[in-house]
Amino acid sequence: MFDSELKCPNCNHPITTKTKKCPNCKRSISKKLIKKYQNSISKFWGVFLGSYIFFLMFPFLLYEYIGYKWTGIIILAGIPISFLLSYIVKKISIKRQ
Repeated sequence: MFDSELKCPNCNHPITTKTKKCPNCKRSISKKLIKKYQNSISKFWGVFLGSYIFFLMFPFLLYEYIGYKWTGIIILAGIPISFLLSYIVKKISIKRQ
């Protein structure tokens, strides 16, 4: 799912996290690069789950103020917003490599 975004630092060819040598330029891929990429994937899922849990709990904490109609809308809106936040965090953590 996310392996297509990892690219060889030498030739910019897509590689997977299990690649030891780039299939295109035949240069070895550092374990440090793969480890940083795997950490960015972990951050992605951590931010996604954390923010979605927030969107699940938030409407019920303010139920008296927002009512039944807005509770469902906020919960459903939490899915794409959580995905967007986690995608941004992942991209920032990959750029720091």
